[in-house]
Amino acid sequence: MPIKRIILLSAISIVTMSAVYMAGEWALFGRFIEKTDNAYVKADTVVISAKAPGRIGEVLVADNSIVHEGDPLVRIENNDYAARVRQAAAEEAARSAAIETIRKQMTLAEANVANAEASLKSVEAELGLTRTDYNRTAELAKSEFASRQALDKSTTALKAGNAKLESAQANLEATKAEAAVLAAQEEQARGALAAAQASLELAKIDEANTVIRAPKSGVVGNVTVRAGEYASTGRQMMALVPIEDVYVVANFKETQLQRIRAGERVRIEIDAYPGADVFGVVDSLSPSSGAEFSLLPPENATGNFTKI
Repeated sequence: MPIKRIILLSAISIVTMSAVYMAGEWALFGRFIEKTDNAYVKADTVVISAKAPGRIGEVLVADNSIVHEGDPLVRIENNDYAARVRQAAAEEAARSAAIETIRKQMTLAEANVANAEASLKSVEAELGLTRTDYNRTAELAKSEFASRQALDKSTTALKAGNAKLESAQANLEATKAEAAVLAAQEEQARGALAAAQASLELAKIDEANTVIRAPKSGVVGNVTVRAGEYASTGRQMMALVPIEDVYVVANFKETQLQRIRAGERVRIEIDAYPGADVFGVVDSLSPSSGAEFSLLPPENATGNFTKI
């Protein structure tokens, strides 16, 4: 058999076997697999901005720096903020001292109320005896067994006892009113203390915000601040890309979505790392196409709609 014929038959056999193999692989596996090269690696970039305004004292990272959650990124000069913390702490201490003073006054007022109550009871007891003595003297005077002088003396004692009772009652009311005023002052002082404590807490938060920290681990990029610049609240300083939380956004044709479901396994080939395949799962499917979510979504009228 001529050599050319042998080569031709061998080539035909190889092509046929390859075609059969590929057809079999497609029938068994390939027809259940959807592929696309329209995919991109994404990450939810975190924009780092200033919470407290001030002059930047130090920038601790540069572009492409790897940071961990909690690492300091930028320090803002905190002299003013530290002074506000001390001022708020002094105000809180003054409010606490005022409450302590009022408490001591309330203790004294409560003792005065107790003394006034005891004094009133004593006066009431004395008045009871004086009234009994007056009634006895008045009855004796009617029968002329008691002198007019004795009756006058008993009457004077009764009037003095009533006056003393009124004075004791007025003193008790006054001491109770004083205690009530002090109680109101204490309540007001407690409110002032709560406000001072809140001011101190806010001052501490503002001071802590002068150190801008990484909210999560990742790589820093687009650093736009320098030491000595003034940072206003909300100013963008840099971006943080959380490398550990990257994901892939893949775009498929409409006809490919029939067999794709959330939770299915995925094999990802990365152009930058040939041969190093990555495996994952489908997280979710978008409810609409990317064009629908664009700034100016297309409007396909009936006359110009073409299905591909």
